[in-house]
Amino acid sequence: MTASARSLAAHAVARILREGVTLDAALKDALAAANPKLAPSVRSLSYGAVRGYYRHEAILRSVLTAPVKSLDPLVRALLSVALYELEDERTPEYAVVDAAVQTAKATDAVRAAGLINAVLRRYLRERKTLDADIARNPATRHASPVWLADRLRADWPVRWTQLLAAGDAQAPMWLRVNSQRTTTIGYLETLREAGIGARAEARVPHAVVLDSPRDVNDLPGFAEGLVSVQDLGAQCVAFPLGLAAGQRVLDACAAPGGKTALIAEREPQLATVVAVDIDPQRLERVRENLKRGNLRAEIVNGDAGTPSPWWDGVQFDRILLDAPCSAPVGYRQIAAGSRASARLGVEHAKARRPPGVCHLYRDSKRKSRRSRCVSARHSRRRQPPRGGLGRLAPLRRGG
Repeated sequence: MTASARSLAAHAVARILREGVTLDAALKDALAAANPKLAPSVRSLSYGAVRGYYRHEAILRSVLTAPVKSLDPLVRALLSVALYELEDERTPEYAVVDAAVQTAKATDAVRAAGLINAVLRRYLRERKTLDADIARNPATRHASPVWLADRLRADWPVRWTQLLAAGDAQAPMWLRVNSQRTTTIGYLETLREAGIGARAEARVPHAVVLDSPRDVNDLPGFAEGLVSVQDLGAQCVAFPLGLAAGQRVLDACAAPGGKTALIAEREPQLATVVAVDIDPQRLERVRENLKRGNLRAEIVNGDAGTPSPWWDGVQFDRILLDAPCSAPVGYRQIAAGSRASARLGVEHAKARRPPGVCHLYRDSKRKSRRSRCVSARHSRRRQPPRGGLGRLAPLRRGG
């Protein structure tokens, strides 16, 4: 592991702390002018530091005399990168500490090199005791914010610790095979010939999981649109939508376009696919994904919560609403998305025909997020009142 890889990773994580950008955006900028050979190491360090962020915060609270929040973002990021390396245990402890200090000296964190050295060495001296203390609390053990752990415990009292553990693990890399361009069996054979281990998921058509994550540029046919990277859960939206030829389909809050592409792939005879997003820059990702897969959709820059400026008044047969995204890419997005989806669901109820809208919403009684598709029997019962916005009531658990 080179010092430059650690530096790039720390700067990417520091941008998240300082500017609130996503890790993908930070990595894209960090790797733009970097040696391509460093990319796997930089990604591994960055994702590991972010995934363990709250656990690292608990460690730092125990070994620092000053508040953790007083640390400069770059110093905080360098410490998380180093703590992740110590957790990963692929590099000797002394080498991790020395590399962290040398990286600090080569960056704007040079004045904190002594602090970084002292913090890491104290952690190693007291590691057994500190790790035991952290292990007693499921939230810190699995690097979760306390509010999320409390919510999971309330919603899933039997399995909440399993859910926390799953969130703390490195996610598998799932691919979606473009059924218009190739077959799952055919692409698995292509991967085998390239020396890449993978298997199909029998329960989800066209879903393939790699034995180990790798850069997309290493995937045969990725640039030509044979496959896309998409989590398994996101691929499952094709089932409840019940797509059929001739339908008008709206993907609200569509960026970066994975689900838009999925919809277009699953049913090539749709009358219209409209992809709406409020962020024009993120819509460029939608265009890129569609172009790569040779897929078509009408892309609209607009507010899905205020459809009148862009909607032509013709109702949609299906609406997918995932605001901003059901995947927990950021804990802050979860809270923001659940609030926004309640407002959006109301507006979209007016824009669709039965059987309804597949949406993500906030259950006001349970204070949690739910994902449901309002079926024909529910949409007939729950039409919004004429002349008003109405509301989409949460469905019961069996609905």
